[in-house]
Amino acid sequence: MNRATKRNAWLFSIILLAAVFASCQKGTVGDSDSGFPYQDAMDASNDSGADSMSDDGATQDDMQTDAGSGGDQDAGIDAGIDAGTDAGTDDGTDAGGDAGGDEDQPVNFSFLIYGDSRSGGGCSGNEVHISLVQRMVQEQGISFVVNVGDMVSGYDDSTCFADNGSCTGESDYGDLGRIIQPLSSRTPMPGLPVYYFPVIGNHEEGSDWYPDPCGGRICDTFDMASIVNHPTPNSDPCGDDYPYFDYYSFSYGHVAFFVLRANSDYFDFFECNYPPDGWDSCEDYCKNGPRNDQLYETCWNVHQYDWLKNGLEQADADPSITRKIIILHAPIYTSFEDHTPFTSAMDVAALADEHHVSLVFNGHNHCYERTYPIRAGSQDPTGTTYITTSGGGVGTYDASGDWFTAAHSGEHHYTRIDINENSITGQAIADDGSIIDSFTLP
Repeated sequence: MNRATKRNAWLFSIILLAAVFASCQKGTVGDSDSGFPYQDAMDASNDSGADSMSDDGATQDDMQTDAGSGGDQDAGIDAGIDAGTDAGTDDGTDAGGDAGGDEDQPVNFSFLIYGDSRSGGGCSGNEVHISLVQRMVQEQGISFVVNVGDMVSGYDDSTCFADNGSCTGESDYGDLGRIIQPLSSRTPMPGLPVYYFPVIGNHEEGSDWYPDPCGGRICDTFDMASIVNHPTPNSDPCGDDYPYFDYYSFSYGHVAFFVLRANSDYFDFFECNYPPDGWDSCEDYCKNGPRNDQLYETCWNVHQYDWLKNGLEQADADPSITRKIIILHAPIYTSFEDHTPFTSAMDVAALADEHHVSLVFNGHNHCYERTYPIRAGSQDPTGTTYITTSGGGVGTYDASGDWFTAAHSGEHHYTRIDINENSITGQAIADDGSIIDSFTLP
């Protein structure tokens, strides 16, 4: 297979994996004789009438390399709609269920989410993070934990991926892997790749901040090869494909989770240098142009937008999925002025509206803020609730509040979410154990 053929195969692989899932059912698709993973399955899905090869895909201009033959991947990789099986919680209670829409899927389960747990300009943030982890370990019935990003300092060595750096005290050590070990070392729930899920924040990337000042990299602490569940150009989410393709999805119970790599104020899904002739702007072309080789070479980030859109559509079509949750680092709705909504925030909000996403979690602004449910830019009880939960260690500030704000706080905290059959309940819990906020959503 020549370079162009391999590249084209990779461009369209994500969208076609839905057809792979339908034809192969749950299981794995290994390396193919073609030299590109999924190629044989893609050919088979074409023969069986799979359409819309031009609907979706992914690539990046400066990362056009031959796609190597990666390891086995889940056949439901396109949207990560891979429900957990017979999941038991850490306190011994049954959250059980089988994948694929079985009646005994876990209906009720709980998870913890928090972020911006790094230190910086000193070691005090590590001390807060260690204290929060000690409290989180005591939470009962937790199925997994998510960190919404900015886990390491990046610009200094006060928190590193796998080294203490300049913070060596027993109460404020800077080794992220050691800090989260009481949580991350837990056995994952059946059907999940890990117990502790990371989100890529702006402090986890950047030419000057990555590798971290201690020389550490993301996969020194996290198994991104298992977490990232879609094809990447080089089958290397720890190296050549990091951080541009380190977004991923998973499902647990009846909930589909979509974890984005969108972590700066200026992150734009529809960015390019200039559009081809006949298109008014990069946004016009990247959003509305034909999904082909030229578009994905021109539009650097649109592969992730198309992946998210396709994944949400797949979740809509899956009768076993009753809720959807999006997680990212940069904010969509925020009243904190340090980081305003990122460039493509309203594009994510529009997808959340269209696909009836229950919750969107983010970090970046060092505070807690929960919105009222929002749809189409207005309060609406049928809309999406947006939660900033980024008081995990670094110095915090309070949000000012706005028309959309239901609750806000400047305290260090984490958030507990309890998924029930007919509702979602949540609590923001401070590092002293007090309840900052509590809520129930239908």
